Amino acid sequence: MNMNSDSKHQVKTLRDRLRRATENEILNAAEQVLAEVGLDSASMHVIAERAGIAVGTIYNYFNDREALLAALFHARRSDLQERMEACVKANAGLPFRKQLTGFVRTVFDEFDAHRPFFRVVMEIEHLRHHALIMASPEQPAPVMKQIAERAKKMIQRGVREGLLKPENSEYYSGVLTGILRGLFFQNVQREGFSFVELTDFAVAVFLHGVSVHT
Repeated sequence: MNMNSDSKHQVKTLRDRLRRATENEILNAAEQVLAEVGLDSASMHVIAERAGIAVGTIYNYFNDREALLAALFHARRSDLQERMEACVKANAGLPFRKQLTGFVRTVFDEFDAHRPFFRVVMEIEHLRHHALIMASPEQPAPVMKQIAERAKKMIQRGVREGLLKPENSEYYSGVLTGILRGLFFQNVQREGFSFVELTDFAVAVFLHGVSVHT
């Protein structure tokens, strides 16, 4: 019996969903393996074993290990970018401090959701920064630079509203991301710890510092 167009569409939709689900499982497994054994030892066989599938199945989705890792980096960075954009748009009408708090919470929530990925990718970016490994021309913007660039416009609003000092304001987005990065590496190994818990602390340090004098 021939299927009608609606049935064919439903079958295609189901297949697409299954394919996306399998692809996400592979990416999640790659993220975990990458964090546990490092970039050089994250082989397709190890990733397949972690995902609970045959290694040949991975090649139905990714041509090679480099394509798989590139897809992982792209997916996680895209998700971070989308969430930051959505947060900024949703909080556009709020006072600057609430915008800043929402932005930091969004970043920390991503850190919590994909802790292994961010640990590895920031370590890689650190090595590239110090020229210990080579960066390719296609390498996307570093994660912390990505965060800093999205925070820059929000911070400029704080300057315009007189809530932040205009002097040296071009450094503020770097200061904010430095705080976030430092808190990440200080707590990344803590089991059961949530970075979101540090949201108010990070905002207070950025706005007021740590001096007892305000």
